Formats: sequence, structure tokens, C-alpha cells
Amino acid sequence: MKWIKKLFGKKEDSSEERGLKEINFKDLPSWLDAVSQKISSRVEKDVSGLVKELEVSLLALKESNSRLAEAKVEGDFDIRAVKRAKSNRENVTKQVATLTDKIRVQDSMEHLHRALIPAWNI
Repeated sequence: MKWIKKLFGKKEDSSEERGLKEINFKDLPSWLDAVSQKISSRVEKDVSGLVKELEVSLLALKESNSRLAEAKVEGDFDIRAVKRAKSNRENVTKQVATLTDKIRVQDSMEHLHRALIPAWNI
């Protein structure tokens, strides 16, 4: 019976149940500061973990790229195939090196705050 009520019943949520509250206009700047501080602290925690993951992945990519550049051909292969493979390897290692050089991980979180949380000028 409950599932029928759930399915067909329209439950009206009051603003208190949804976590909404009324704020005076004069209290708006302080409320916005408090909310932005809460958001920025959560974002900083999440981003710091992602930055560490990115640094580890970037280091692993650089190491793999250097191992690829230093790899030697082993076995008997057609000389033309070996030349093409070496040429392709050089192209790939150059592209990966360019990519890794362009990726910069910022140490400071200040740029993130400026990008995500605008300055409230009220």
C-alpha cells in the first residue's frame, strides 16, 4: 500500500525540509562568505587528492616515455620494418614529451579558489 502512495502521491516539500532558509539582504555577504569557505575547503580536499594522482601519473608517463626511447630492437626483423618502427617510436616519444612538458601541476591552491569561487562584490 505504501508503494502505491509513493507512486501516485505528490509529497510537497517545505523549504525547511529541503534545507532552505530565508536570509536578510544585509546578512547576505557574511552568509556567502561562510558558504564559499565551506565549498572551498571541500574542493581543496578533493583537488589535493587529484593533484597527487596527476603528479604520480605524470611521473609514470615520463618514465615510460624514456624507457620507450631507450628500447632496443631484439630479434630478426626486416630492416624496413625496423626503420619504420624506430621512426614511429621517435614521433610518439616526441609527442608524449611535448604533452608532459605542457602539463603543469600548480602547488598553490589559490588559483583554484579564484577560478571556482568568484569574489562577492555586494
